[in-house]
Amino acid sequence: MKNTIYNKYKSKGLTGSSTNYYINTADVATLILKELSRVFPKVKFQKQTERFAGGSSVDIYLADNFVFMNQEKFGGNVNPDKTNNEIANMIVNSYSKGFDGMIDLAYSSEYILTKNDEVYKVSCKGTQDAGGSIPKTEYKIYNFPDYDTAIPVSIYCYTNYSSRPKFGSKAYDLYQEYKKNNQQQEAAWKIKKQKLFYHYL
Repeated sequence: MKNTIYNKYKSKGLTGSSTNYYINTADVATLILKELSRVFPKVKFQKQTERFAGGSSVDIYLADNFVFMNQEKFGGNVNPDKTNNEIANMIVNSYSKGFDGMIDLAYSSEYILTKNDEVYKVSCKGTQDAGGSIPKTEYKIYNFPDYDTAIPVSIYCYTNYSSRPKFGSKAYDLYQEYKKNNQQQEAAWKIKKQKLFYHYL
């Protein structure tokens, strides 16, 4: 049997009266990294999970290819003007439960997990039923693969994306070098623009 998150939960079966499989935080982190690797196959990411009184969280960090992720556009027909980092941030945040500050209440979404560990959001519970401002939303999924074998799953953790490596890691030193070089290039360009400005006065 293929070693996937899908098979891990499918083999266990549902418990009690539950209609969805609850995905634990560590497995959510794995699913996020798998999706990022499909979209950005040549880019490395780091993960960190944490448990606290109010729940749990997944932090994803960019570990290399800083120029490609920070400065290049994603392109394509969907979100062509967003940088690769902005797309990565959208992917990571799509797994997160939300929080309505107006009524101090967290809310979650429902997903479908395919046998290839691809995750699709199908609904957002929102908070309007509890007097909040977040509407309940159903999402249409087009060209849905493996529909007959997909399983309904629930994710109840917060997720966050950082466009820099985890502090203290080896990748963080590389990022600092990239940041330094980028600042030097920006400073050089400002000087060049000033010279051009005064040249044409």
